[in-house]
Amino acid sequence: MFCRHSDKLRSVYYLKGLIPLERLVYGEGPEYRMIGNEMERAMKRDCEKGFLPPREDPESLDIMAAKALRRVKKTLHVERPFDAVAYHGFSGPRGAYVVGRVIEVLRDKSLGEDSPWWMNTRDLLSRFTRSRAPGVEIAIQIGDSTWRGTSGGTGYFTARFTRPAEARQAKIEVTSAPEGFSLVRYQQTIPLTLVTQKTPYIVISDIDDTIIESEASDLFRSVKLAFTNNARTRNAVDGMANLYRSLEARAGSGAPPAFFYVTSSSWSLYEMLQDVLEIQRFPKGPMLMQRLGLKQNKLVSIGHNHKIDKIKTILELCPQIPVILIGDSGQQDRTIYESVAKIYPDRVKGIFIRDILNGRGKQSTHPPVSGVIAKDFTNALDLEEYINQAVDC
Repeated sequence: MFCRHSDKLRSVYYLKGLIPLERLVYGEGPEYRMIGNEMERAMKRDCEKGFLPPREDPESLDIMAAKALRRVKKTLHVERPFDAVAYHGFSGPRGAYVVGRVIEVLRDKSLGEDSPWWMNTRDLLSRFTRSRAPGVEIAIQIGDSTWRGTSGGTGYFTARFTRPAEARQAKIEVTSAPEGFSLVRYQQTIPLTLVTQKTPYIVISDIDDTIIESEASDLFRSVKLAFTNNARTRNAVDGMANLYRSLEARAGSGAPPAFFYVTSSSWSLYEMLQDVLEIQRFPKGPMLMQRLGLKQNKLVSIGHNHKIDKIKTILELCPQIPVILIGDSGQQDRTIYESVAKIYPDRVKGIFIRDILNGRGKQSTHPPVSGVIAKDFTNALDLEEYINQAVDC
């Protein structure tokens, strides 16, 4: 390589968009070998011209927006303390997975069924306008393994353990925080869903319009519902909570199925959706959500392909166990689940799509791969029958 200065090297790679920054910094030899002759020539030209890299790595717009928001809050003296929030994770035969965020705590609130719409709207907006804390050093311990990392520019941290893990909880500790950040706690313990080879099957379920009424296929009605309701006034899809609980209880003294909730909703809504699932008495399980924002200085379209990555993470850390995929026809669940079935044909046993378009959506006419039961359903009774067929195969 022509430029040996580490800051220069990182900046050039990052600006060219050839390698994710974190892979370059922490990766090994193969990452460097991905650079072709044209890249080397460009780097040589930059060096010959006396290119001076910026003092810091280029920032994406979402990081700059997070910094601006914090500056405004500090100027107005309205910034609250921060919390290192780690979300419900999972552990399996090939490792464990925990996502968290160092973020401003929410205002004390007491929302109920009779709360006016404007209080619900204020609460929703406050969830998206919280300050985020980068550069906070985190240690996560699961069994005898410890992950250490730092919260990113928008406060997120993701810990993926690659050693076998059989644990039902993880210990989180803040080991260091930049000056100026006031943290409300430095240690906590979070639950983990334990998946073992005795787990009979995994249920991966969407949330919006699959188990919770959200009107996601109608933008106006969806926004109105989100802004005028709270966790206590959101309704579950009729019969779905009872069905999921019955699947969990049916195991008796044996291991129950493991439940995962994979949704395109923002992580900013995690606490609210967690409350909804708890109030409606759905089985506990990890929620894997989407980061919404601005990436690589481009507006990010709100999509659903992130679900494939989340589902692949679950299946890779929990191998061999059969999987049931449940979604709805209002978005892209059918296409996403069929793609997953083609990647893992021996794992996916059933794809079940709730028809919320009254038959106007693409129907399941044949399974994506042999051995997968693909059905549309309109009520929980039909879904229960289809799941029984899938798990008995």
